[in-house]
Amino acid sequence: VRITTQDVVGSGVIYSVENGWVNVLTAAHVVENMSAARPAESDVAAMDTGEEDYRGAEITFYDGKKVFCRDILLSELADLAMLRISIAQFTDEELESYCYVPVDKESFDALCAEDVCTSVGFGPGGEVLRYEGRILEPWIYMEDYGQYMIWAGADIRSGMSGGGLLDQNGCLIGILSGGSEDGELAAVPYSLVLQFIETIENF
Repeated sequence: VRITTQDVVGSGVIYSVENGWVNVLTAAHVVENMSAARPAESDVAAMDTGEEDYRGAEITFYDGKKVFCRDILLSELADLAMLRISIAQFTDEELESYCYVPVDKESFDALCAEDVCTSVGFGPGGEVLRYEGRILEPWIYMEDYGQYMIWAGADIRSGMSGGGLLDQNGCLIGILSGGSEDGELAAVPYSLVLQFIETIENF
């Protein structure tokens, strides 16, 4: 999906549909500056504060459908956010047609340097971009991000932040966070995504 705020255009992946929500994962920096997040004791800060200046995010699906999302959860431990959209905004046909990113924890745990990977997201013009590359390090601490990341030799362009980093089987291994002009990128590892999801479920 494509995510648009007043200040930023980014990408996201449809993670799941459960408990009445369509859950979209993205990078926190795509949505964190829309409004001051409310502090929370857990790993999650809810951004739906009810303040008049709260803007929310517009999410565009592959079929052109646009929805406005105010229910946004931020991780305090990683560059991750979850956007939750009520299924009442979708028809049954739409829900059946959308592709939910496949996940495989065992495949992620077996990730090694030189494994094939693919970065996927939207470009600045709204076009879908896919770049194949190789994993450089599956788990490395990056000072610039202040956390452990996946380091990969694959392209990332403006607008792709929050999109998915996939393994050779198309399973999610990370959420795109940033990159360099040298054709390298950093992604939040899927293991940290799972920690974030667990925190949300317990919130």
